Amino acid sequence: MLIFVLILPINSIAMINFPEAQILKRMVDDNPWWAGNSIFSEFDSMKPRLFLSPFMELVTTLPRGRSIILLGPRRVGKTVMIFHTIKSLLKSGVDSRKILYISVDSPLYSGMSLEDMLEMLLKAAKTDGKEEGYYVFLTRSNISKTGKFISKFYATTDATYGLLHRDRPLPH
Repeated sequence: MLIFVLILPINSIAMINFPEAQILKRMVDDNPWWAGNSIFSEFDSMKPRLFLSPFMELVTTLPRGRSIILLGPRRVGKTVMIFHTIKSLLKSGVDSRKILYISVDSPLYSGMSLEDMLEMLLKAAKTDGKEEGYYVFLTRSNISKTGKFISKFYATTDATYGLLHRDRPLPH
């Protein structure tokens, strides 16, 4: 018996189009605070990182059209920092529908433009995105494309969104 195994690089998945309902469900699942819940329990139970307070100050005073890139080696707490930041924003009274999180590397989003992802994220959040004061957390594992990715984000939006970014996706 002969078995062939074909391993395709992630870029080969780019041609798959997933149903919009499946994409919207994933976005809602990744943003439990929209339904009145807190952040994921595994992050909620962790001790806040030492630099959460200065990071929150940076996040909340971020000028329009600017971004924060959170880079670091694996397992140093970038994901924890992001979700504790989201928790702090919620506690400070930020409308939960204005806190948007997306792990861009999910195969569900392959082949989608940044503009389409953001549009669908706003649809999943049941908001139109016309007001200011949004916090958009994008995660991406390919560090080499990070700068181009963020530049394209601002080129395809009206830059009314605060962009926070980290270098690898939340595992599911």
